[in-house]
Amino acid sequence: MIDDTIILGAGAFSHAHIRCMLELGILKCTIAKHSEWTSEQKNKFTQHHPLMTFTFNNNPDTTDKNVHIVTPSNTHARLLYDNQSSKKIFVEKPSVLYNNHDDFNYANAVNRTI
Repeated sequence: MIDDTIILGAGAFSHAHIRCMLELGILKCTIAKHSEWTSEQKNKFTQHHPLMTFTFNNNPDTTDKNVHIVTPSNTHARLLYDNQSSKKIFVEKPSVLYNNHDDFNYANAVNRTI
């Protein structure tokens, strides 16, 4: 199994991405979130998705990986900008909210297909 998929965000919508990945035959992924993982949180993911093999890593290298951004919408612009070295980026909608001037600059600096 190739581990080339990373999910940034561990909220409710990440489960929808995991279900789609399983339907596509992707059986291994790294999942990252802002705070440290508890055993209870890890167990929730492994129990809800027993066919998926998870790596819990809050600071994964996204270079040449497929990245799913499923964090709060106000973080999307910065995460798109920070992960431009990834292979592909999937982002839940809205892809970008302009919360401040930096978000506008981050979004305009991304020069690839999302």
